[in-house]
Amino acid sequence: RKRMQKGRGGAVDKSDVAEFALIWGLQPAEESYLMWMPEKALQAPLPPGWSEAIDRRGDTFYYETGSGFSTYHHPNDTKYKEMAMELKRQLAKRLEAGPATDESLELERLRLREANAAVERQARELKEQEAALD
Repeated sequence: RKRMQKGRGGAVDKSDVAEFALIWGLQPAEESYLMWMPEKALQAPLPPGWSEAIDRRGDTFYYETGSGFSTYHHPNDTKYKEMAMELKRQLAKRLEAGPATDESLELERLRLREANAAVERQARELKEQEAALD
Protein backbone atom coordinates (compact mmCIF):
# COMPACT_ATOMS: atom_id res chain seq x y z
CA ARG A 1 0.00 0.00 0.00
CA LYS A 2 1.76 3.07 -1.22
CA ARG A 3 -0.44 5.33 0.91
CA MET A 4 0.45 3.63 4.17
CA GLN A 5 4.18 3.59 3.58
CA LYS A 6 4.70 7.31 4.14
CA GLY A 7 3.08 7.36 7.58
CA ARG A 8 4.23 4.09 9.10
CA GLY A 9 6.36 4.59 12.16
CA GLY A 10 6.23 8.38 12.05
CA ALA A 11 3.98 11.38 11.87
CA VAL A 12 0.70 11.01 10.00
CA ASP A 13 -1.83 13.59 8.93
CA LYS A 14 -5.55 13.56 9.65
CA SER A 15 -6.48 12.44 6.14
CA ASP A 16 -4.30 9.31 6.53
CA VAL A 17 -5.96 8.56 9.87
CA ALA A 18 -9.45 9.11 8.44
CA GLU A 19 -8.75 6.90 5.43
CA PHE A 20 -7.35 4.14 7.62
CA ALA A 21 -10.32 4.43 10.01
CA LEU A 22 -12.67 3.91 7.06
CA ILE A 23 -10.76 0.76 6.08
CA TRP A 24 -11.46 -0.51 9.61
CA GLY A 25 -15.15 0.36 9.27
CA LEU A 26 -15.02 3.37 11.60
CA GLN A 27 -16.74 6.64 10.73
CA PRO A 28 -14.27 9.48 11.49
CA ALA A 29 -16.92 12.20 11.84
CA GLU A 30 -19.24 10.21 14.11
CA GLU A 31 -16.55 8.29 15.99
CA SER A 32 -13.90 10.96 16.47
CA TYR A 33 -13.30 9.69 20.01
CA LEU A 34 -11.75 6.53 18.48
CA MET A 35 -9.49 8.20 15.90
CA TRP A 36 -6.45 7.95 18.17
CA MET A 37 -6.46 4.16 17.61
CA PRO A 38 -5.91 4.20 13.82
CA GLU A 39 -3.42 7.02 14.36
CA LYS A 40 -1.43 4.84 16.79
CA ALA A 41 -1.65 1.92 14.36
CA LEU A 42 -0.22 4.03 11.54
CA GLN A 43 2.62 5.17 13.82
CA ALA A 44 3.42 1.70 15.18
CA PRO A 45 6.85 0.32 14.37
CA LEU A 46 7.24 -3.11 12.87
CA PRO A 47 7.53 -5.93 15.38
CA PRO A 48 10.99 -7.45 15.81
CA GLY A 49 11.87 -9.80 12.97
CA TRP A 50 9.69 -8.05 10.40
CA SER A 51 10.88 -6.00 7.44
CA GLU A 52 9.20 -3.74 4.90
CA ALA A 53 9.69 -4.00 1.14
CA ILE A 54 8.19 -2.69 -2.10
CA ASP A 55 6.77 -5.04 -4.74
CA ARG A 56 7.04 -4.61 -8.53
CA ARG A 57 3.88 -2.48 -8.61
CA GLY A 58 5.31 -0.12 -5.99
CA ASP A 59 3.08 -1.36 -3.16
CA THR A 60 4.45 -1.81 0.35
CA PHE A 61 4.43 -5.30 1.82
CA TYR A 62 5.84 -6.79 5.00
CA TYR A 63 7.68 -10.04 5.58
CA GLU A 64 8.86 -11.95 8.58
CA THR A 65 12.53 -12.63 8.07
CA GLY A 66 12.58 -15.92 10.01
CA SER A 67 9.65 -17.66 8.32
CA GLY A 68 9.51 -15.77 5.01
CA PHE A 69 5.78 -15.13 5.57
CA SER A 70 4.67 -11.97 3.75
CA THR A 71 1.56 -9.81 3.84
CA TYR A 72 0.33 -6.49 2.47
CA HIS A 73 -1.08 -5.66 5.90
CA HIS A 74 1.14 -4.21 8.61
CA PRO A 75 1.70 -7.01 11.15
CA ASN A 76 0.20 -4.90 13.97
CA ASP A 77 -2.96 -3.81 12.12
CA THR A 78 -5.17 -6.67 13.30
CA LYS A 79 -4.20 -6.12 16.92
CA TYR A 80 -4.92 -2.38 16.79
CA LYS A 81 -8.18 -2.86 14.89
CA GLU A 82 -9.37 -5.48 17.39
CA MET A 83 -8.53 -3.11 20.26
CA ALA A 84 -10.48 -0.29 18.59
CA MET A 85 -13.50 -2.50 17.89
CA GLU A 86 -13.53 -3.78 21.48
CA LEU A 87 -13.36 -0.24 22.83
CA LYS A 88 -16.20 0.76 20.48
CA ARG A 89 -18.32 -2.19 21.73
CA GLN A 90 -17.63 -1.31 25.37
CA LEU A 91 -18.55 2.33 24.84
CA ALA A 92 -21.76 1.40 23.01
CA LYS A 93 -22.73 -0.89 25.89
CA ARG A 94 -22.21 1.88 28.39
CA LEU A 95 -24.25 4.33 26.33
CA GLU A 96 -27.13 1.85 26.21
CA ALA A 97 -27.07 1.75 30.01
CA GLY A 98 -28.43 5.28 30.19
CA PRO A 99 -27.40 8.92 30.22
CA ALA A 100 -23.85 9.73 31.17
CA THR A 101 -23.13 11.28 34.52
CA ASP A 102 -20.05 13.29 35.42
CA GLU A 103 -18.75 10.23 37.24
CA SER A 104 -19.32 7.89 34.28
CA LEU A 105 -17.67 10.35 31.90
CA GLU A 106 -14.64 10.57 34.18
CA LEU A 107 -14.48 6.77 34.29
CA GLU A 108 -14.57 6.69 30.48
CA ARG A 109 -11.76 9.24 30.30
CA LEU A 110 -9.74 7.08 32.70
CA ARG A 111 -10.39 3.94 30.61
CA LEU A 112 -9.35 5.74 27.44
CA ARG A 113 -6.17 7.01 29.12
CA GLU A 114 -5.42 3.45 30.30
CA ALA A 115 -6.00 2.06 26.79
CA ASN A 116 -3.73 4.74 25.33
CA ALA A 117 -1.05 3.98 27.95
CA ALA A 118 -1.23 0.28 27.06
CA VAL A 119 -0.74 1.09 23.37
CA GLU A 120 2.17 3.41 24.19
CA ARG A 121 3.75 0.78 26.45
CA GLN A 122 3.45 -1.85 23.74
CA ALA A 123 5.05 0.45 21.16
CA ARG A 124 7.96 1.15 23.54
CA GLU A 125 8.41 -2.57 24.18
CA LEU A 126 8.48 -3.27 20.44
CA LYS A 127 11.13 -0.58 19.94
CA GLU A 128 13.21 -1.99 22.80
CA GLN A 129 12.96 -5.52 21.38
CA GLU A 130 13.96 -4.26 17.96
CA ALA A 131 16.93 -2.36 19.41
CA ALA A 132 18.03 -5.49 21.28
CA LEU A 133 18.04 -7.44 18.00
CA ASP A 134 20.31 -4.89 16.29
